[in-house]
Formats: sequence, C-alpha cells, structure tokens
Amino acid sequence: MEDRAFSETYKVIVLGLDTTVALKGSMALFIDGEVNSVLIEQREGYASAVLTSVLRDFLDEKGIGITELDGIGVGVGPGSYTGMRVGISFAKGLALGLGIPLLDIESTAAMAFSARSSRGGDIWTIIDAKMGSVYRACYRFANEVVEVILKPEVVPIDRAAEGIEKDTLVVTPDELWLRELFDKAGKSDVKIREGWPDAGFIAMEAARKLEISDGGESEAVAPLYLRPTAVEIKSKQEHA
Repeated sequence: MEDRAFSETYKVIVLGLDTTVALKGSMALFIDGEVNSVLIEQREGYASAVLTSVLRDFLDEKGIGITELDGIGVGVGPGSYTGMRVGISFAKGLALGLGIPLLDIESTAAMAFSARSSRGGDIWTIIDAKMGSVYRACYRFANEVVEVILKPEVVPIDRAAEGIEKDTLVVTPDELWLRELFDKAGKSDVKIREGWPDAGFIAMEAARKLEISDGGESEAVAPLYLRPTAVEIKSKQEHA
C-alpha cells in the first residue's frame, strides 16, 4: 500500500484500475490530490469477482462509499488481451451502474510513470506482445504531466531496441527477458527497469480529464488493440 501527494490537486474522488499486464494489476483512489494504491496479484488471470472483492475492501479501508466516486479511469493497453477485456468490462459495468464517467488511459503511460524521476528525460516502455513482436511507446514527464513522444506501436521483436539510445531508461514487466534482447542487439548500455502500470497515474489522469471535460461516453471505451487477435488471424486464414 502506498500514499502519494501530487503537485496538482483536483477536487474529485476517482478510481483507477489496470489489469493489462499478466499477473500484476493495480487499483488506486485519487482523493482530492492524494493517491492510495493497492497491488492486485493474480497467478491464474484476473476475474471480476476478485476485482469486486479488492475494490470493496479498498473502499472500506479508506472510508469511501462507492456512490462517492466521481469517475473511473481504466488502463486500456496495449497489453494482455484477456487482462484488457476483464479490466475494461469491470470498469465499464461499474461506471454505467453508478452513472459516472469512465475515462480511458494508455497503460504504457502508466507504466512509464512508475519509473519517472526528477531528472526527467524520455522513458520507453516495452512489453512482450507474443507472436514474435513487442509493444513499444515513449513518454516524458514534467512533474505529473505526461508528454507522448512515441504513441504505442507494435514492432517485430528484432526491432525492440531500434532508436533507443545509450543510457535511456526502458521499463518492462520482464527485466531479464528484455535485457537479453538488448544485449543481443548490442545495446547493453541501455538502462532497463522492471515495472508495471501505475493505477495511481491512471486515477490522476482521469481526474485531470474530468476537470476539463465531462469524460465522454463510457460505452466508447475499448481495449487498445494494435493488431488482430490470434482468433481473428485464424478466422481470416480459414476464410482466405
């Protein structure tokens, strides 16, 4: 459990959730400028019942009633297809049931945020996308404000290190796997750190968006798919 105060204060109560990375997710509450987060560890995937239980205990601990939520922020990927669908479906059902806005936040931005420092500079994120490819993105932070340097993309695994310079920080859920890839690419001087999407950032970004808009249509929130799923690829091959 972690409490953090942010430099910008938005007078709302917002729930943040991310389940896009296998095994480790997170949930957070943004309450008038302060964030409290809890880790969700699942060894056999996420389930709505688990998320419901974690949320109930989390709200009870903070003394917050579920109807006090002003909005929900959810990580939409890229990442695990199953994780994205479960988290978004859970958040969407909750938002629609409560009649509050649901805001979509890039999970890779939340992952980069987990490794930010006062020194600034670009932070890359790389996730194993399976099938011989990776998801990549790059961000820069000024305080808690994010600047997108490279939007999330999917590239072949042999291009994972492309364009990433010496001493640049790269965040990934699997440090050993990525270190091996970069060593093979001759880029052992790149800094690699293990990290996961930070639901605190998701809650804070959702709060910021709520300050300047009504949050948009919850029904429109969808997983950030950067390529067809394995099922879609198989179906296309069968009908070719």
